Amino acid sequence: IYREDERELLPLCVEEKIALTPYSPLASGRLARETAESSRRLETDPVALQMALAEVDISIIGYFYAIDFGPGVRPQHHRVGKNAICTCYLGELCPAVDVVRAYLAAGGERAPEPPPGYYPVIPAKCPICRAKVTFDVKLSSKYRGAGWRCEVGGSAHYRAFSDTRLPR
Repeated sequence: IYREDERELLPLCVEEKIALTPYSPLASGRLARETAESSRRLETDPVALQMALAEVDISIIGYFYAIDFGPGVRPQHHRVGKNAICTCYLGELCPAVDVVRAYLAAGGERAPEPPPGYYPVIPAKCPICRAKVTFDVKLSSKYRGAGWRCEVGGSAHYRAFSDTRLPR
């Protein structure tokens, strides 16, 4: 937290007999609590959230955007896939997804495309019948990524769709 303005401004105000009312003297509450503590304001106020997001670290790990919100936000670490879904319980509603969108809109580096037939994460819905899918560890491998099975077609839809995406 940089409070440089006050170092120059306060002596001037004293010299010129100007009253000063500091805006957010406790840095929106960040100086009033432990670093790792959150607050109701941080969780509900969009301006406070944007200030917190300004301190976010973004990196690329494999086919994911790794987001580190810092110690003041729980959960601190997030991974967002190219499908705009976070691996945390909030999924596509996670603020980390918005951070990645803003990062990319500002010209940030894009995560690489996975090879054809490789799933870094399971799809939101079955690409064949649009039914719900669930993770299946037995179908997962280092060559195909995360395995999944469809509620309607089971592993047959996973295999059929994966086979159509593999290079011939």
